[in-house]
Amino acid sequence: MSAQYLLRTGLPALQSLILLSGLLVLPIGALAQSGAPPAGSDEPLTPTPTPTASTCPVSPTPSPTPSSTPTVSAIIFQPAVVTLNNPTKPGTRTASSFFSVVVTAYDNSGNVLEPSCKQPIFVRIDGAPKGVITPDVIKITRGQTAKFKYSGRYFPGPINVEAWKKIPNGTAALGEYALGITQILGQNPNACAYASKTFPLAVNCGTETPEQCQTDNITSSHGIQVMAAVGYAKAKQASFTPYTVDTGSLGVVVPIGDLPTGKKANWIGPGPPGEKAYTSNGGNTFTGNYYLAPVSLQQSNGGAVETSRIMVLVLSAGQSLHYLGIGFNRENFTFEDLFQTPADNAFLHLTDSSNGTNISPGYQIGAASVSLGIASNSGYNLIPLITAGAQVPGEYADAAGCFNFPGAPDNPGPFCGNMLFDIGIGDMYLGLDDFQRPTGYNTGGIVTAGNAVNIIGGSPSSPALCYSFTSGGSSLITPYAANWTQPPTPCGVFFNTGRVGLAAYSYMYDATCGNVGFQPLSEPLAPTNCQAP
Repeated sequence: MSAQYLLRTGLPALQSLILLSGLLVLPIGALAQSGAPPAGSDEPLTPTPTPTASTCPVSPTPSPTPSSTPTVSAIIFQPAVVTLNNPTKPGTRTASSFFSVVVTAYDNSGNVLEPSCKQPIFVRIDGAPKGVITPDVIKITRGQTAKFKYSGRYFPGPINVEAWKKIPNGTAALGEYALGITQILGQNPNACAYASKTFPLAVNCGTETPEQCQTDNITSSHGIQVMAAVGYAKAKQASFTPYTVDTGSLGVVVPIGDLPTGKKANWIGPGPPGEKAYTSNGGNTFTGNYYLAPVSLQQSNGGAVETSRIMVLVLSAGQSLHYLGIGFNRENFTFEDLFQTPADNAFLHLTDSSNGTNISPGYQIGAASVSLGIASNSGYNLIPLITAGAQVPGEYADAAGCFNFPGAPDNPGPFCGNMLFDIGIGDMYLGLDDFQRPTGYNTGGIVTAGNAVNIIGGSPSSPALCYSFTSGGSSLITPYAANWTQPPTPCGVFFNTGRVGLAAYSYMYDATCGNVGFQPLSEPLAPTNCQAP
């Protein structure tokens, strides 16, 4: 699959992790999908006039005013996110307590639905250690309040809360169920510790050798694909198909014809209408309805693992896309894009007989390998992540990074800001104001062929990731095109590396302890020359 890009704008962390199905349109996100050639790959290179210099700061662009909360076929939680006074180490505890969640369900017209004995609201806890939160499921037949007891015991990570209600006279187009999902978070950060379980996944390499698969996954439009399925009651019964893995977006997308039926099925829907737009470079928009469903993942040893039920977008008939958006801080808040919480990240919500509490959330990705569950960060150069600036509670903000231009005497940088390591695209995007770009480095909207670019993950003084390439070159670590784009804020810096960094490093997202990491590879995919700023 070729890939698309939208530049993220700044957005204060929203206080509500709620199910949205209406308007809050912002030019946000770094998204990947099929359907378009790489930017600049077929365009003639024509000189661009040198921009007139200006200075910073400039007047910031005002943030858009959020629209009212949409309610069609939705369940809204109050509080939007539950936080509990948790202990931070296994074997310790705080005082037990009760907490309540108000769940308001809405029909196809956005009117409040009252529960009854025949039409209850169900609220279910997923991902909690046994006995930590009781009961596991509450059936509300009167009112809107679900009351739970917290034992005060340790829980290792965020806990999902899903809710659903059948809509009387609901329609397939607007939803036969009202659906919602949110999380329970600890008020106190847990001490960093890893469980021992990991799950290497089956990567779609066909008949290629590992070396051929690595190269093909970096250079071809399809990127890295794992074998997955959606909506099965038992992972071992799933019919697996290749799904593209994308760290630049969030959310599972599946064609409706792939959902199982009968006794094999474990899904609730259709729910609210939804839309996923991968629009830059002329990409497509996909539409359908949201469902609550587990995701099954085939392991490299032939076995299978599955997630708890999460929100997925099921495409209407006639559309085909198999996609696993597993990026952090990728909540998009655009029209009918309801992937607005880390509860929607399939790679972070594996479940087992211990409800997934013996699996440390996170993943490791190489050019031809994907493994879920973090047992150790050994061998990885780490970039610590912070929660300040994240779009929603329970997320981490973007990783820090820099880029500079060796050989550009007028302004080589480094330019430091937010970095997105996005394996969903083959292009690179450098967000830098016109007047900051080096003279002679901008031709046709891309870095001029023959000019060098240096990429740094983390701090320039102690980089976790560092490699250089020459624009227009043929090395494996050279992106399809290094595109110029405006930064998300005046005089800010944001860049999207694309997937080519996998030619020199394996990538890790550690949701358990809050890190991204890069592991230098040995031959034949060794890191290329890194030119220090």
